[in-house]
Amino acid sequence: MEWSDRIGKERKKPTAFADKQRGREIFLGKLREIFLFRKGEGRMTKKEKVTIILELLREHYGPTKCYLDHENAWQLLIATMLSAQCTDARVNLVTKDLFKKYTSVKDFAQADLAELEQDIHSTGFYHNKAKNIIACCQKLLQDYNGEVPSDIEQLTALAGVGRKTANVVRGNWYHIPSVVVDTHVKRVSNLLGLTKNEDPVKIEFDLMQLVPKDKWIDINTQMIAHGRKICIARRPKCQECFLLPYCTGGKALEKEKQKKEKRHNKYRKDTETQNKDIEQRHRKEKTEMKLKKLLAAALAAALTLAGCGTTVLSAEETKELLALSQKTMATVESMAAEMTMEMDMSMGEETAETTTVAKILTQQNPLRMQMNLSATLEDGTEAQNMQMYAEEEDGKLRTYVLAADTWYSQTMELGSLAQYNAEENVTLYLSNLADFSATATEKINDIEATKIEGTLKKDVLQKVLAESGMTETAAAMGVTEEQLAALTESVKSLPLTLWIDADGYVLKYEMNLTEVMQKIMDKAMEAADSTDASSAVKVEKTSISMVCSQFNAVKEITIPEEAKSAESISANQ
Repeated sequence: MEWSDRIGKERKKPTAFADKQRGREIFLGKLREIFLFRKGEGRMTKKEKVTIILELLREHYGPTKCYLDHENAWQLLIATMLSAQCTDARVNLVTKDLFKKYTSVKDFAQADLAELEQDIHSTGFYHNKAKNIIACCQKLLQDYNGEVPSDIEQLTALAGVGRKTANVVRGNWYHIPSVVVDTHVKRVSNLLGLTKNEDPVKIEFDLMQLVPKDKWIDINTQMIAHGRKICIARRPKCQECFLLPYCTGGKALEKEKQKKEKRHNKYRKDTETQNKDIEQRHRKEKTEMKLKKLLAAALAAALTLAGCGTTVLSAEETKELLALSQKTMATVESMAAEMTMEMDMSMGEETAETTTVAKILTQQNPLRMQMNLSATLEDGTEAQNMQMYAEEEDGKLRTYVLAADTWYSQTMELGSLAQYNAEENVTLYLSNLADFSATATEKINDIEATKIEGTLKKDVLQKVLAESGMTETAAAMGVTEEQLAALTESVKSLPLTLWIDADGYVLKYEMNLTEVMQKIMDKAMEAADSTDASSAVKVEKTSISMVCSQFNAVKEITIPEEAKSAESISANQ
């Protein structure tokens, strides 16, 4: 392979850059002589590979600055603490006002916890962050006279400060060579084959051994820039990547992509050449397959009755998959989802069935939503059809609703539409699932997923009911919050099923609220002083399911201009 092929195709530049181009060619020629054509050697070592990677990163991104806005060491420390599971852009938006309100370490040390939580609410995990910031600043005042230390051991001894945060401060403020391993650095360094570790601390030390010390600070921001612009987690732009010749993971991805395209082309060609005889054979095979499935199902039932049933994953493997899913879903910044709520009830001989479907697009930090909601009755009659947009604005949620060809706007609390925010719901469910087991593998949107069945822990039932809209439903039926809380205590369990793929993405979740809804109906009838057995309402089924897709791939949600100029209504209208 020619050297130009290994380095990457040279891009044509204007004549004005001829000297710079010539300088680069001389430099790359030196590398070629040193690394690729030394006597007796035909392959680069890992350190030689790193040297070329560093030069290419410097050429494309240059010496970049810290992405977090700050004017001193303590501002950088607090901004870095806020950046956990949050975008730098969102942190900069929050700290712009935050550092005007709290102008010193002392101000943060004396801050009211509830007030600080409200100030940083939009960065996520605000309770732990606020608590750690106050404790950290108190220790800075007590032990270091309000100054931020530069020693790694002293920094990591502060509340809420790990090696990543400590190295950000050391490198960007004190200019002490430090390697910062965030999600982008972890992904890019693994794909490039610079490390095989998943633990950030081990990756840090691997990079410290390979990268020259004077490049440690620059490689942090350069790898982060590369991870954001080209090596994107869910949709890497390998064809545009100037590091592809040196990227072990990228080559594997491209190879797999080519295989998929080849399989797709072959399938399409086979489809085009089908005839009646082939169709007849397919029908016969389909009939035989149905018989085999029936026999397999009968055998599985017999084995289960005999005590020989098995699960798809062991308890430990299931726990590991749930832990992976928590990490994966925490990185989701946008997604599409389709929520279906089914409610079947009967009173005497009369029945009522309602199906509500909501197609939702969400973007986080700041929160934006687009939703089309429709409800139909059992006879197919459309009971409701509504289009809605929502955006986070000054700690509140501004909603725009199109109903009866008219737009209305309303300001609500930030968590008011929690039942439609799949990302937040999944995070809550994953961390509070009990008595779980993997029971099957199924395809959701043509993606293989592990089906995990369990129940939600009792201490989160009240929050789940509120976010699923059951609190409002109960209130509409005359059931008070105190009565609903008592009902929650009497609920035996709240069944929850999750479908999770191999990468940890939750492709679907389903919650069974039948028992809860029956108790609410019973309490409502009791409040209405109705003891007639013929008027008793039986809840046959109440369930909510959410199918998720397009993780981190939703385009910018744009709110129509006519919606923004809509009439504003109050919460009680």
